[in-house]
Amino acid sequence: MKDFIAILGDKENTLYRTIRDKEMSEKEQALSPALQSMKLLNVRQVEIFLGVSKPTVYRLIYSKAIRTINIGRTVRIPEQSLIDFINNGGERHI
Repeated sequence: MKDFIAILGDKENTLYRTIRDKEMSEKEQALSPALQSMKLLNVRQVEIFLGVSKPTVYRLIYSKAIRTINIGRTVRIPEQSLIDFINNGGERHI
């Protein structure tokens, strides 16, 4: 009897994993191509890329010259936001 319950439990887990995987693939397909290719940078990466100090990067963020995404307490900068900032000549976008 224990073997039967163990087998039944494995089948239920397999079915659950199959359903969950199918749901995840549907969600992934629902993401737009723009979101799938979006790259998020951290402050250190922006600092190195722009060749400026960490306080300068935070100053750009707080002045809203560069758009950010906050995930909990972390700050991430979409790559496109950095590209827009550079294309605008370093000016703040509205």
